[in-house]
Amino acid sequence: MTKIPFIFMMLSMILNACVYIEVQNTEEDSLLSSLVPYADMRIEEEKMDQMLLLNDQEVMMPIDLQMMMMPVDMAIAVPDMTLLVDGWDVEMLNTAKNAPNFTEAEKEVIFRMNQARTNPNLFKTQFVEPMLARFQGNIYVMPDGTRFQTNEGPAAVQECIRFLQNAQAVPPLQPSQVLHQSATAHAQDSSRTGIVGHDSSDGTSFENRLRSYSRANNIGENISYGLSNPLDIVVGLMVDDGVSSRGHRENIMRSTFTHAGVGIATHPTYRSLCVIDYGDSDQ
Repeated sequence: MTKIPFIFMMLSMILNACVYIEVQNTEEDSLLSSLVPYADMRIEEEKMDQMLLLNDQEVMMPIDLQMMMMPVDMAIAVPDMTLLVDGWDVEMLNTAKNAPNFTEAEKEVIFRMNQARTNPNLFKTQFVEPMLARFQGNIYVMPDGTRFQTNEGPAAVQECIRFLQNAQAVPPLQPSQVLHQSATAHAQDSSRTGIVGHDSSDGTSFENRLRSYSRANNIGENISYGLSNPLDIVVGLMVDDGVSSRGHRENIMRSTFTHAGVGIATHPTYRSLCVIDYGDSDQ
């Protein structure tokens, strides 16, 4: 078993990024909250304020930027989806099964998020608790012997376990074609240009891009770089190692989100990326 040298960890960096924007009813004050880029081993943090216009009102958008590094394939080995019948209502959870234009991997990301949302305790038992046995201090050891340094070590996994033990179940996400189009457009733009983050290569903001596709009031986005397996992606976002806000997890478990779209593509620097867009409407 060998520890990955730092230079190779840089080559296999993962950036998870999330944004959440909530627009309340027009008779109430507009609210904008934002949670942005992360992963392991924080190397930089910046804070800035931007002014946005929502419902004809100016609101402040605080943006926290964090960059972290970890090797690819951090999560436990993924069991075949057909083996997960026991304990799971697969028909109920596999809401994207017949969704047009979604790839099989994109459908499975919806499925895995629905597992976490509808039965947090079972998700904890099957996918999160087994991770604890693979830590040696803050070093996580993959089944193939690959080792890597985490930011929080088993503490992040333990915190996720406590969260899932007490979390309230929420309804499964439904697939949305407009959110899928938005997520796919950003994934393909990122794949083609090598950009990282929520803004498009032409400078279009996350909000303007997503709202050009969707009429949803509450919108959000998670982006994972470097992982290609759907379960790895969702487990990594749920544990949210190194992210104090646990913003990715919050987006996955947010009850106001009823629909989601997923776009998976290759990335010239991080090999793969997965964009997940959320909303409270399929329109």
